[in-house]
Formats: sequence, C-alpha cells, structure tokens
Amino acid sequence: MRRGPPPSQLTFHIKRRMPPTVQFAVLMFAAAMVQTAAAEVDGKAFTRMAGFELGVGRLTEIQRQLGPSAIQKTGDAGEYEERLCYLVSAGTVSFLAGEVGGSNNLSGFELTSKRLSGCGRWPARIPQPKLSIAGVYVGMPMSRFVTVVPTAKRIEDGRLIGGFESKLPYTQGDLKAFSPGIRSQIARGEMQSHWDVVVSVAARFEHLKLTEVRVWKTVTN
Repeated sequence: MRRGPPPSQLTFHIKRRMPPTVQFAVLMFAAAMVQTAAAEVDGKAFTRMAGFELGVGRLTEIQRQLGPSAIQKTGDAGEYEERLCYLVSAGTVSFLAGEVGGSNNLSGFELTSKRLSGCGRWPARIPQPKLSIAGVYVGMPMSRFVTVVPTAKRIEDGRLIGGFESKLPYTQGDLKAFSPGIRSQIARGEMQSHWDVVVSVAARFEHLKLTEVRVWKTVTN
C-alpha cells in the first residue's frame, strides 16, 4: 500500500483534477476545503465495503478473489484511472485506482444503479453486497443524504460532495523510509509528523434520488 509520495516529494500536494469521464472532477480539492465540524459521521466508515478497505490491497488481488473481470484503464497522467467492476442484481459495484493513489492500489469505490459495460458478474459463491456504504445507499432521497453526509456541498452538474479530513501519525516504518535529513526536520518540528487523510463522498441524483455514490481516499503529506 502506498500511503503517500516518496520522501523526496514530502512537500507534494494534490493539484490534479480527477477524470471527467468518471464524473469525479475536482473532488479532492472540494473535499479538502469542506469544513468537517465535529463530524457526525466518521469518514473511516466510508472506506470499507463488502469486506474490502480503501488503501489496503490491490485491484488484481480483488480480481483473483471475485473472479474474471477486466481492469479497465482510462485517461493518462493526472486523469488516469483503473476500474474493476462487477454486476449485481441492483446495478454495478466498482473498485477504483488512480494516479494519485498509485496504479493498482485500491483507492476508491463506486456503487451505481446502472449496469456498466465490460464488467464481470459477482460470483455466486459470495453474497452480493447491497448498493450501500455507511448509511448512504442507491435510491436514498437527497434530503436524507445531506443528513448522513453533513459536509456535502453542491458541486458541478448537481452532484453533492462531502469530505472528511483526519491525520495519521507516521509509523516507525514510515520514518525509516525518510532520509536522515527529513527525519531530523520532523523531530525538530520543522516538518509535519503525520499523513493527511481525505475521504471524499460524491453522490449523483436523478429526480432527487441517489443513483450513484463514489468514495475516494487519499493519503498524502
């Protein structure tokens, strides 16, 4: 799992727009600028779905577990995205990776009522997941969504996007990966001693009913 950029890029900040083809434009910045006062919802709850967790594991590992389905690749550079998707009775479940989180690293989920093309079928031996995550579900009213995701703001084409920010202290393993000079700066308090974590939740609505929800997690410094 790649938590963030290599030590040589310690001051790197996300300044790329997510792929327009996957309708996640400027999501990272929008979420980062949303104030998360006394969050009624723990952003971590949105990072787990169907036994998988964002930031843990790779798309190829999920593919081996769930069965045949092509990993679809679109865009390049800052717009690069990988999608591994499976059809369920209610729609489609997708597992996502992007340029920011690293190729093949599980960084996002998408749940949609649409049956997307190029997807495999969810294996019969494993119970199908509901199109729901942390209280957000396909078909929910917009009025309910804004109570579950109180940070949600309307951004682009009527979507509602909410963000949750937190800090994750460096582990001893993280510190060992940094150069001695950077470790000294961290020890003196000249550089931050934690990863910045942003969990973004974006919802699309039709007739005030949720038809698609995307969750994306970034861990940077």
